[in-house]
Amino acid sequence: MDTPNAAHEPSRQNSVIAASVVMLSLSTITVLLRFYTRKVLLNILGADDCVILAALILSLGVSVGYIRQTHFGLGRHVWLVTDDDLSKYRLEEWYTFLLYATGLSCTKISILLLYRRFLALGWARICTFVVLATVVACSIWVIITSFIDCIPLAAVWDKTIDGKCIDMNVKVGNSYAHIITDFIIFALPIPFVIRLKLSMRQKIGLMVVFCVGFVACLISVIRIVAVSSMDFSDKTYNLATLSIWGSVEVNLAIICACLTTLKPLIVRLFPNLLKSSYMGTPRTLGYIDPASGTAASVHGPRVKHGSASFQVARVDDVRGTDSEGCEMDDLENQIQRGAYIVTPSKAYARLP
Repeated sequence: MDTPNAAHEPSRQNSVIAASVVMLSLSTITVLLRFYTRKVLLNILGADDCVILAALILSLGVSVGYIRQTHFGLGRHVWLVTDDDLSKYRLEEWYTFLLYATGLSCTKISILLLYRRFLALGWARICTFVVLATVVACSIWVIITSFIDCIPLAAVWDKTIDGKCIDMNVKVGNSYAHIITDFIIFALPIPFVIRLKLSMRQKIGLMVVFCVGFVACLISVIRIVAVSSMDFSDKTYNLATLSIWGSVEVNLAIICACLTTLKPLIVRLFPNLLKSSYMGTPRTLGYIDPASGTAASVHGPRVKHGSASFQVARVDDVRGTDSEGCEMDDLENQIQRGAYIVTPSKAYARLP
């Protein structure tokens, strides 16, 4: 029950609400830009786009959950919270964590589905599939453990019920698995980025994107360290900081997942920012129309086939933009639409 000095007690409720609203707004803007880029500019939407939209919806649920928790005591000292509100707070906490864990999993799955477009051959594809299967398995396990957190489940929020609950070490283990998969996901494409024949400016830009991803990984580490050292005797007050980090983590992960898809939009808005000189020489190339299966030989970067116009180039020679205007983005877009890029010595399979 509130004490006479309750109004003068420090509160972290406004910080929790502000973090939830600001981070959700940023991730929403980023996802909207992603869909504009993919649908309007490229006219392609994939499974990764649908999954990131699901992640954003779950992030909305997380933000609403954190804000609702403030109504039941989050950010206030526990001795100022009534028993009834404390029970409601625990229920909201359980729902929010379930949405938080599922949202992060959807973001990881979206990133890995995007990787399948570009890391489509050899051991890279195998690694991507293995990590994807691991993320899905871990996600299912976290959901299962959430629903059997206590038996009966109501004992999670109603402490008058005598229930048997999962050991805290299981939850800590889930957190460690989450952190490990985070680092693997953001580190997986780095060796391929380093080997790409791009300008130094483009490589630095891509590396910055992955560094932002590592920031999201570090936030996960910060959260688990904070939990291990937290004073649970004043849980509602101390967990406010953890909730703020949770809002940052789940939304920053979504932002990172979208950044790599925004290059066509950035090039459209800032045409000189990501371009570089094409260093290769034109070769006799060809393409296979995925609809008819017929092949045509051409010389130069652009071909006409019926009403369609294709940009073709030797994949391992493209570094940016050549004198005839063949951009790496055009090549990427044609590959994603279903074009097969072929050279006299080697064919490159369509990326899914």
